[in-house]
Amino acid sequence: MPAIKKWMFEYIIRHHKEIKPVWMCYNADTMNYVHKLGYEAELYRSSKGKDVMKKAGVYVVEMCKEVFQPELSGITVLNLWHGRWLQEYRKLTTGCFFMRTISKKIYSQQRNFPQQPALF
Repeated sequence: MPAIKKWMFEYIIRHHKEIKPVWMCYNADTMNYVHKLGYEAELYRSSKGKDVMKKAGVYVVEMCKEVFQPELSGITVLNLWHGRWLQEYRKLTTGCFFMRTISKKIYSQQRNFPQQPALF
C-alpha cells in the first residue's frame, strides 16, 4: 500500500465513520493482503469492484494514473501528489516514452472527464 494513500485510508477509517473506504486492487494477492490487514478491498475488474466505483464519490490517487476505469467517470479525484516528486519526475522524463504516455493520459482525462474536478 503506498504510504500517502495508506495514511489517508486509515485516517478515514478511524475518524470518519460516515465514509466507507474501499481499497481498489489490480490483483487478488493485493486484495487478499488488504483483507488480512482487516480492511475492505475489491478488484477493479470484478463486478463488485465496478459497483463500488460507480457508487464512489471520491477517488484518491497518489501518482500518475494512466487509466481511469469507465465506472469512475465524473468522480472527484483527490490527488495526493507532492511538488518534490513532480520536480524529479520532470527532470527524469523530459523527452522519453514515459513522458509521452503521461501527456497522453492528461489529454485523455481532460477530454473524457471535462466536468471532473481534480483536487490538489
